[in-house]
Amino acid sequence: MEPKSLEGRMAEKQHQSGTCEAVFMIDEADIITGCNQAVEEIFGWPVSDIKGKIFSETVLPSDIRKLHKDSLSHPKENDGKYILFGGIEQNVLHRDGYEFPAELNICQVERVPDSSFIITARDIRDKKQRIDVLKQAHQNQKTVNSILKITLGDYSLKEILLQSLESVLQLETPKLLNKGAILLLAEESDHLVLMAHKGFDKKQVKVCTQIPLGVCHCGRAALTGEIQYAQCVDDKHDIKLASMKPHGHYCVPICSTENLLGVMSLYIHEGHVQNDEEKEILRAVSNILAG
Repeated sequence: MEPKSLEGRMAEKQHQSGTCEAVFMIDEADIITGCNQAVEEIFGWPVSDIKGKIFSETVLPSDIRKLHKDSLSHPKENDGKYILFGGIEQNVLHRDGYEFPAELNICQVERVPDSSFIITARDIRDKKQRIDVLKQAHQNQKTVNSILKITLGDYSLKEILLQSLESVLQLETPKLLNKGAILLLAEESDHLVLMAHKGFDKKQVKVCTQIPLGVCHCGRAALTGEIQYAQCVDDKHDIKLASMKPHGHYCVPICSTENLLGVMSLYIHEGHVQNDEEKEILRAVSNILAG
């Protein structure tokens, strides 16, 4: 039986472990001398096209290329094996030009024709996304708990609303601009009254002091009892100022059972795309404020 090639052994190992890692073989000059099929799956490069290219210029972002080349000249010895680095999480380059996170391992090898180093790269985008989701959920829960604590504290109504607004603006999902307001429905009237705000200048405070139901995004949230979302300053943004910067909105009604109490107006980055998870978080905050 003929001995398996290095590429063959790598493919068999990956198949057995259920992982998919791109494997590069490079020489001392950082030239790619070989790779496995996973390189095309992960990096978009056909094996025949990437052979002969300089690894650092093809796979690594420009800011770490020099560090990589320097490390090839000075590998560290560990128990008789030369290891440049292992388990390092670093952005890498796809053939289409975008960067994505990967876990890199580089070690020096012997008795492999035309190759001095083996580099493995594992795509960790899914891992990073799961971690980010957990972090966001943790931060959002802290924010919700903070608002609940504020509403139970011995504060005036205005203090409760202002402190709650400041906490809401710390949410991880959605990412908010550091600007917003809470308006309450005036008793026996058809307009909202500005009760707490953050990031408003004097002109905006003046024009938003009272907002009739149905006017602008806040008024429509109050009138319909539904979250109003705007990706930008659109034609439904009835109240406009010359100094207004590009933004979008989540305007969330605050309701106790079926009775409208007010509206929470939050500012988002222009172009932000809404999703159901964000709306659920905002409804949870609204329910706490409604008591």
